[in-house]
Amino acid sequence: MLYDPAGSYTGCYKRQCEDGVTIHRGSGEFFEYPNYDWDDYLAYQRDDGEDIAIIEFVIPEQQAELLRNLVFEYGGAGIMECAKRIYTVLHESGGIFSKLEEPFWLRSPWELKKQLLDIYYPSRGGVISGAY
Repeated sequence: MLYDPAGSYTGCYKRQCEDGVTIHRGSGEFFEYPNYDWDDYLAYQRDDGEDIAIIEFVIPEQQAELLRNLVFEYGGAGIMECAKRIYTVLHESGGIFSKLEEPFWLRSPWELKKQLLDIYYPSRGGVISGAY
């Protein structure tokens, strides 16, 4: 599943869509696999600049299912609320994401990125490492 709750990606950026038809998002601003292409999504995000972090977490299957259900429950987000919605879904799924804190400026995707990197690299001491 690709979850981008306040994004504008349509599923058909630089790749050829079947019969030229755009693949539409689900009602909660997500795409079920295989209805999206990861490389296409990444190319779309890079049009805004190269400040992109890809951080992969391995989580238990039960938590992954809870995350999926939370995506369905919370769905999309308003303008400028993507990071907040993602924080909420991750935090409520528990596990390692229960360490996420909610400062008032969490609307910033950079704050969410910092917190996720702190979970992924607990001893990094504020130094951004090779998660790019």
